[in-house]
Amino acid sequence: LETVRGLYAGEVETVDEQLERITAYLERTGMAKETLTVITSDHGEGFGETDEMGRKRMGHEGSVSDAVLSVPLVIAHPALEANQINEHVSLKQLHCLLVDDVAELLDSGGTELGALTPPTDPVWSHYPAVGGEYLFEKYPDAPTKALEQRVSIDTVVAYSDGWKVVATSDGERWAQQSGTEAEYDNVPAALQSQCEQQL
Repeated sequence: LETVRGLYAGEVETVDEQLERITAYLERTGMAKETLTVITSDHGEGFGETDEMGRKRMGHEGSVSDAVLSVPLVIAHPALEANQINEHVSLKQLHCLLVDDVAELLDSGGTELGALTPPTDPVWSHYPAVGGEYLFEKYPDAPTKALEQRVSIDTVVAYSDGWKVVATSDGERWAQQSGTEAEYDNVPAALQSQCEQQL
């Protein structure tokens, strides 16, 4: 585990060095004032931490941990003022922001986020069941319970108005409100219903 964490830290350092090279090039050529820089990721990575559902996971498969689901999004341009959004937004909307709303974003100095505005509807993440029985033969040393979960159980995660709600197709339910674990029965009924519909 220490070796894997060290390798990951090395990857992060390499990306940082490449971003520094790109930024220096943009500055040197005068292109920085005309370039919108976007830095994000499709997912984070787990290093054996226990996630909210009590599952220990390595990598990014089948985990509902914020280490995997919550990724940074940095948008930089000289016309944008420093701003931080703490609400969850969906990266699915990033394309719309960059294609349809980028002029509005730049003209507003970053106050108008268009498609990326924190939504009133939940932000969803889905972990559908994938693969098949062959995975048990392919990964004979993997914990059987982890493989069963990945092969046959669908999971949905919703972020909405301070809530994080997890529901699985095998009946597991978990909730957190404002960073503190909460009773699933206290989740707003509309959000519970939406989770069931997503499953």
